[in-house]
Amino acid sequence: MNKKICTFLIALSVILVGCGKEKIEYFDTSIFKIDDEELYVSCPIDDGPGDDIGYYCAIKIDSEIMFKDVQGNELKHDDYKIGDSVRVVLTEPQILRKKDVILDVREIKLLAASD
Repeated sequence: MNKKICTFLIALSVILVGCGKEKIEYFDTSIFKIDDEELYVSCPIDDGPGDDIGYYCAIKIDSEIMFKDVQGNELKHDDYKIGDSVRVVLTEPQILRKKDVILDVREIKLLAASD
């Protein structure tokens, strides 16, 4: 009987931990740093209670990433500046964690240019 209860409690805790966070498809953020091969953005990472530290993620620039404005017009990597507001669209929905230092992104949409 105790083995069944322990198994149930373990299964329940695994389910509850998995349900605690939702996978995201995209997030709105701002550009923190730009170099020739990567963009750095503020990431919405929440690794539990009391985790209010700001995290930055890198986006490796490659030919697969689409750069667009809010109207859907194509842009180039050079059109983005530090402080710009952007929407980062991930290649597939995922839960962002501290270990996700380089994001797999399919689109970066310029929402508002910085002044």
